[in-house]
Amino acid sequence: MTRVSRVLTGVGLFLVSASSLLLMGEQPKVEVPPPAVPTGASSDSTAFLKAAQEAEALRVMRRVSEADFVGMAKEEKTVVLDARSRAHFDRLRIKGSKSLPYTEMAEATLRRLIPDTSTKILIYCRNNLPDEPAFVGDPGSLFPAEFDPPKFPSAGLNIPTYITLYIYGYRNVWELDPMVVPGKSLIEFESGTPGVKPAAAAVLEEFGTLVRSGTWKEDWPDGKGGVEVREVTAEVWTDAFQAAIEKHGRLEIPGRQEPYYLDAPLLLGSGQSIKAEPGAEIRLKPGVNSCMVRNRGIRDFSDRPVPEDLVPDRNLGVEGGIWTTLAVGVPSMNGNRAGRSDVGNTVPNCNGTFVFSNVQGLAVKDVTIRRCRSFGVHLGNVSQFQVEGMRFEENGRDGVHVNGPARNGVIRDIAGVTHDDLVALNAWEWRNYTPTFGPIRDVVVEKVTGAPAGSKATDAIRLLPGVKRFPSGDMLACPISNVVLRDLTDIREFKLYDQPNLEVGRDRDFSVEVGTLQNITMKQLRFTRPGVVQIAANVEGLHIEDVDLLFTPQPAFKLVEVGPCLPLTGMGRSLHAGWKSFRRTVMSR
Repeated sequence: MTRVSRVLTGVGLFLVSASSLLLMGEQPKVEVPPPAVPTGASSDSTAFLKAAQEAEALRVMRRVSEADFVGMAKEEKTVVLDARSRAHFDRLRIKGSKSLPYTEMAEATLRRLIPDTSTKILIYCRNNLPDEPAFVGDPGSLFPAEFDPPKFPSAGLNIPTYITLYIYGYRNVWELDPMVVPGKSLIEFESGTPGVKPAAAAVLEEFGTLVRSGTWKEDWPDGKGGVEVREVTAEVWTDAFQAAIEKHGRLEIPGRQEPYYLDAPLLLGSGQSIKAEPGAEIRLKPGVNSCMVRNRGIRDFSDRPVPEDLVPDRNLGVEGGIWTTLAVGVPSMNGNRAGRSDVGNTVPNCNGTFVFSNVQGLAVKDVTIRRCRSFGVHLGNVSQFQVEGMRFEENGRDGVHVNGPARNGVIRDIAGVTHDDLVALNAWEWRNYTPTFGPIRDVVVEKVTGAPAGSKATDAIRLLPGVKRFPSGDMLACPISNVVLRDLTDIREFKLYDQPNLEVGRDRDFSVEVGTLQNITMKQLRFTRPGVVQIAANVEGLHIEDVDLLFTPQPAFKLVEVGPCLPLTGMGRSLHAGWKSFRRTVMSR
């Protein structure tokens, strides 16, 4: 039996037949080859260690200063060699250096790059750069694009690089010794993929024939609080931008005086991203009535729970730019009232300037949403997501709106004027505003700042749990759990309660049971004007601590209001821990 077990471990295809024979009481006859004896023919560690000692004896005398490195690099036929991953090389490198990742070092590749073994070679690695990231990969990715050793002195890439060059016969190798700071160093650095035009240039040149011109009427603010109608002749960039995304996997939008118009959403698949310069304005053409960016794989699950085996789009990113539908006011929206999935509303109930649903790994950073009527960022069925550095200028609805199922997210550095919630975590939702429902868990919301005093912003953060009943009668619990709300300034309302649909009708769309909140922590709350935490849900663990009231409260002021629909059982225990921390509240003028 022991003999058969060893065979089954090593030979997966034998498993079924061997098991059948054992069940019939027969002993299979299997010949086990004798173990191989290491010969060192393919990998000789003794020879490597000997070469390493010889190389190190030379290396300790070949480590040079910053000034000497600069001087030697200017000498004729000297090669500055970068053995880091190509992702790191493209991001930032010493100007004029040549890339040969350590994992690709072989006799053939070295001879092709440096034919003469007597050539003077200067090397450096991540350990010479103080702020070099651990890896460079796709936005939101958990794994590096290419191998690069850890950034420890004992594992510095210069060490194996020097040894490998020595083994292949290169003896005139010199190593940068100190750590240097790019931009403050004698050594000049550069970035970008050598010999390849950036995607921004590719859009303007390579795909210029896909840019279309048109003329239409557009509402503009008249500077007096009203609206004026202008006739606009402009360029529509949708096809050119999309072609760049498909070819390069990354769209770069340069800044310019004129806006870039879209007449359909830009679609991102796995590993694709958009980066716009801060001054680049991307505007939705009047009457399109869709979102401006979305992922390809959004699906409609308004009638059933999201399947667990659904394959998501992975690792998407949007960074920078000013995105607008130029909705001058509620009556004037330039025909762009809803941020639908597309012009044909293929997946109903989407409503965002950006719509991302069915995504694993998402980063939306440093974006300005200006005068839009939909949610700024509409997320649903997302995991491992980050929304950071968002600025809202007169946004008509929520800023960052997350629907369940959602987990493992960070929403950080959010500010501006929205005419509904700045941030909303809605596990249950009004049926006309989401294609998915489900639990929300493990989310951090931090550094959120309300609008300046006197604005018409609502300055609210909402947590909306509940229980969804689908048309089939099936029900799905939609709790919200493990949420941290911290470092928040001038939020007027924290809405921790269910709310029936005020648009379709309270009696036609509502949570069939009171929703559940679990392990909610609120801390570092600052108020320069009155604010309130309103609770009307089943709560299991609520902590409120470190509250600064930077105004003089009136006698009727209440910071926390508990609604009448809460069951009494367990509520005292749930709030007790929070009130213990709440005693640390600081009240000052």
